[in-house]
Amino acid sequence: MSIAQKLYEAGYITYMRTDSVNVSAEAVKKTQAFIAKNYGNDYLPKYARTYKTKSKVAQEAHEAIRPSDITKTANKLALDSSSDKVYTLIRNRMLASQMEDAVIESTQVKVRVSEYFFKLNGQKILFPGFLSVYPESTSEQLLPKLTESQELFLNELFAEQHFTSPPARYSEASLIKSLEQYGIGRPSTYAPTISTILARKYVEKEGRNLIPTDTGMVVTRLLEKHFPNIVDISFTANLEEDLDHIAEGKRVWTEMMHDFYQPFAKQLEVKDKEISRDDFTVLGKSNYKCPDCKRPMIIKLGRYGRFVSCSNFPECKGMRSEDGKTEADQAKEAYTNEFLSLYKPAPQTEDGKDYLLKRGRYGKFWAHPGYPKIKDAKPLEFTSAVFKKVYGTKPKSKDGKRMVLRNGKFGEFWAHPNYPEVKEVIRLNKKEIEAKKTGSGDNLERFCVIIAVLFYYTHLHFLFAR
Repeated sequence: MSIAQKLYEAGYITYMRTDSVNVSAEAVKKTQAFIAKNYGNDYLPKYARTYKTKSKVAQEAHEAIRPSDITKTANKLALDSSSDKVYTLIRNRMLASQMEDAVIESTQVKVRVSEYFFKLNGQKILFPGFLSVYPESTSEQLLPKLTESQELFLNELFAEQHFTSPPARYSEASLIKSLEQYGIGRPSTYAPTISTILARKYVEKEGRNLIPTDTGMVVTRLLEKHFPNIVDISFTANLEEDLDHIAEGKRVWTEMMHDFYQPFAKQLEVKDKEISRDDFTVLGKSNYKCPDCKRPMIIKLGRYGRFVSCSNFPECKGMRSEDGKTEADQAKEAYTNEFLSLYKPAPQTEDGKDYLLKRGRYGKFWAHPGYPKIKDAKPLEFTSAVFKKVYGTKPKSKDGKRMVLRNGKFGEFWAHPNYPEVKEVIRLNKKEIEAKKTGSGDNLERFCVIIAVLFYYTHLHFLFAR
């Protein structure tokens, strides 16, 4: 969307936040003239093509997305690689929409083997039509020349095994498609909605996939439990339809606000007293027993991520880390052979006491025995052998000095010893480093459509509360 925004601001395409399929008569005429000149009259249909949207919620105040000047190619505009692809896609779509149909000959061959039949399908393009600019939409599958009752001989026989796959995870594109399908949001709000759920850490991006965070899962569960009518997909679609009716002058806005907000405000008052802290901190049950009272424990979401807490909290303050270790277990881990094969021994205080191994928001660290009253913490340091395996040999700066490993906002990096005075750095691949440290990648649970619509309810609440 950001690329399309730049193309629009540069005057290369029409307004892009629309799902309209309407095109001005002038643009159609120019497109037809270009097709006739560059492809020939055979590629022009008898009448100009017009289209009607299939979407009930389409906003057709603008034209369809099209090039401002159909005669200009991406090369003529000297666009960068990303803009070139987006512009070419829009331009080819506009050209194809005004070209003649392709003529394709389809053939089906049935081969009988005893009482069994095998089918073979083929197709041949007789006239390319719009496929001249949209070749990726179909391809030829040519069959050998065969005659009826011809005897065939087996050349090769092989078996293939296929498995049913689960539904694909949502990407930005597939999530927008679902929102459109259910009538949630409008073209102008799709991009801000996704930006919002990413900014609020409800989801994270892993490649193209949107992955739910613990915060997102907790918020979703809280809304589904206490506000099922608000997060209902049909309710959202109907609300969007009401807003459209207001824009079209078919409904009075004060009436609509009263019908929505009065019961919603009462519901908020009730839930403000009813919702407990557990509703937005408890993630689920745990298999561990409390180290203090032996009661069952639950998984909670804290300031620094997941941890396991006694189900009898606050009467019992028993805790474990996510992997089931108590603070005592954590401290003992610092003296195991496995730990010492990876990290250097615990540093010591001035009076000779060992620092304690603890786990915080960003992982394990050394803490002063008096922590947190004495706010003294130190990072863990790999042994020389492990350090070299994870990070390799320390690189040299331009002036021949060994660079220093530092940690910044975007992860670890090599820096000049006199950084930041000398701004010489080498970025490290965060995923590769994490994989080397842990020996495995992430395995996170996935998200659902419902969190995407949270953006709307939050804003409506603030709007009506004013």
